[in-house]
Amino acid sequence: MWHRRHLATSRDHSNPWYRSNAAPSPLFASGNIRMFRDSRAARECAAIATAAAGPHKPDSDEAGHESRSGTPETWLSPGSRAYLPAIHGVRGLALALVVAFHLFGQGRVSGGVDVFLVISAFLITRSLRHTRTGRPMHRLGQRLARTFSRLTPAALLTLIVVGVSAPFIFVDTTLEAVYRQVTASALYVENVELAHSQSAYDAASITTSPLQHFWSLSMQGQFFLLWPLALALFVVVARALTLRQRHSIVVGVVALATVASFLYALKAVSVDQPSAYFSLAARGWEFGLGALAALVPSRWTVRGRGANVTAWAGTVIIISSGFLIDGATAYPGAATLVPVAGAIAILMSIDTGARGTLSRVLSARPITHIADISYGLYLWHWPVLIAFLTLSGNATIGATAAIAVLAISYPLALLTRTFSTTASAWLLAVRRPPRVTIAMIVGGILVVAAPSAAYAQHLSTASERELNQSQQPTGTATSTPSPDGSAAPGTGIEVSGNPGASAWEAHQPPQADITYADPTLPSARAAIDDLPPDLYFRGCVQNWQDQPSFTDVLVCDDPIAPTEPTRTIVMSGGSHTLQWYTALQVVAEQQQWELIVIDKDGCRLQDPGATFYGSDSCRTWNDNAEDVITSYSPDAVVTVGTLTPPELSSEAVLASQAELWQRFIDEGIDVITIRDTPRFGFDVPTCVSQTSATEAEQADCTQHRSTALADTSPLSPGAGTTNGADVPGGGSNPDATDPDAAQTEIAVTDDVIIPHDITAIDLSPWICSDTTCPVISGNVLMYRDDDHLTATYVRTLVPWFEQELRAEAPALFD
Repeated sequence: MWHRRHLATSRDHSNPWYRSNAAPSPLFASGNIRMFRDSRAARECAAIATAAAGPHKPDSDEAGHESRSGTPETWLSPGSRAYLPAIHGVRGLALALVVAFHLFGQGRVSGGVDVFLVISAFLITRSLRHTRTGRPMHRLGQRLARTFSRLTPAALLTLIVVGVSAPFIFVDTTLEAVYRQVTASALYVENVELAHSQSAYDAASITTSPLQHFWSLSMQGQFFLLWPLALALFVVVARALTLRQRHSIVVGVVALATVASFLYALKAVSVDQPSAYFSLAARGWEFGLGALAALVPSRWTVRGRGANVTAWAGTVIIISSGFLIDGATAYPGAATLVPVAGAIAILMSIDTGARGTLSRVLSARPITHIADISYGLYLWHWPVLIAFLTLSGNATIGATAAIAVLAISYPLALLTRTFSTTASAWLLAVRRPPRVTIAMIVGGILVVAAPSAAYAQHLSTASERELNQSQQPTGTATSTPSPDGSAAPGTGIEVSGNPGASAWEAHQPPQADITYADPTLPSARAAIDDLPPDLYFRGCVQNWQDQPSFTDVLVCDDPIAPTEPTRTIVMSGGSHTLQWYTALQVVAEQQQWELIVIDKDGCRLQDPGATFYGSDSCRTWNDNAEDVITSYSPDAVVTVGTLTPPELSSEAVLASQAELWQRFIDEGIDVITIRDTPRFGFDVPTCVSQTSATEAEQADCTQHRSTALADTSPLSPGAGTTNGADVPGGGSNPDATDPDAAQTEIAVTDDVIIPHDITAIDLSPWICSDTTCPVISGNVLMYRDDDHLTATYVRTLVPWFEQELRAEAPALFD
């Protein structure tokens, strides 16, 4: 009776994670139905099998089926159709790991998704082996119609709910990305969208996409489309070959492709791991191993007592992989072999189903129930989690909140399963041609994707228009008389336009009684793109990522350089230097200077020696940058001069920077240092959007000056500093075994002699008051993220930037 109960509970053909790939079990064949004591149960199970995949012949392992004329009847050697009960439970276990790590893993990634990819490839390949040869393209249409009719309805339902609710739940700064990703997810290209937008696989936060998890569904959908299509085309071309020949060729090609994909993954991870994470080419080897496991002869499988040991070992490997490896930063490289090996161990083990075996344990009702609703639970848990964080304002999720997220996601998963089953049955109605079903599925996809794409474009256009408008902020701060006719200082301030930094001349913001007739520029949504448009969009600033491919020293020549420049100025030192490009460009153009940018984002211009502070790629870049800079014989190098908390325990000057400054000075090159800006530890535009902050009411997003900046600028001789020896990982990559290494606060303990001949510019009086560092000043949003000024605000600072530069470096203006 165990077999009957097991088949009734765990072999759920309504579950799309299962039905899209699974071949019917031989237990349903006429020769095996006798195992049921109840003939009615046997007839019901046989009917399910026939409805799911159509009639089939009894098993034939590797020998192949050929007609009397010698023509193969199936695409490949059919192999065994033996039902592997452990697979369904392993899928539920893997899903539980994904959800558990999302909720409790503090940003770590388990290997659950990788197990899904392997099992998906195994099941669909196992099923494709039995596809009949006649009319291959028609068979392909049937396959695609069955697969996507079970996957797409539930996915589209989730996307519709997220798209409709997004303006009411998620912060304004994420809306454009959300609607782009609704479109990409509907079209099964979310992984491509995330790679294109240079997104990393982030831990849950209010700024994380609620559709980030669709990358794996998109990749699975791509494989479900491309693999059957490739195999169908091969069958058409190789029709004259015998079954054994076709099978051997496919195994050989898949094996070669798997090896090639794995080698590519190793290379891609070393060059650009975040992009490789979402790459089908880099993940293809996981699908390849799953397919090979379905193609190899059944005699290669482990049976008997050894199968039980192997299957349990694979389970332990899968569970432990998330604790041993942080997949967000390691996958899909060599470390991915750990969860993948665990999945392959289970797939290649055929246990007896006796007490204590994996298949028996994983056939327990709780586990099979999780597996049955796994697709819906996977779809819903992530957007519910991001919505909870957004609405609650919490940065992280605790145990109680995690349980609440599960409590909300569970009924949604049940409802989604019911909806998906009904929609799939309707799409696969009897006598409906596959091409009609496919057309209906495509139509549904376009109904979701097209409006989302249009709205995302509308938001993008509105942001561009706003940024163009903000290039000329206007308005002045003026005091107006109080109602009784007296002029009370600090009261009755009325400001027109968007004066920005000039507001500091009339008052010390923030003021509770300041009002503006015009909206704040840029808006929180547009601020993220408020960079110097004629710099970053030219592609001449080296990428920040710590990869060997991002170490070349690129040069941004001056596009409007005068024929005979009076001075040559080089800007270098990371994004905290380049945030001042908008101001320096205006001055350079007025003074007929040539302004050259030689920069790698996220990388200080410094000596690459013992006191170096930064990543491996930054060190390599600095090895070559000094020679490139001096080759231009610049009159001055402009760079950021201090480093503000929380990267350091207090604002300081890096010893490695001071060493390089001295060499430049010795070569006759002036060094102009600019004091660093505050770092808030949170995304400022998101905070402004979430709290509806205004100039008068922004306390929830501001920072105490004493926390952000030192009392006096450290850009003076003998100021405290730090060096690479204090950086986790020895001034290079953080120790991979220490998850907190990158966040470790560095103590300022050393002293360094700062060259007396440097020029130090301090613009903090226009950024922070004596007590507070605001985020909105003069009706202008000051920050585009957690620590970079918007180009709009820097543009309003031009008069004071030039004033400071003239005062501290008068020789440049002679």
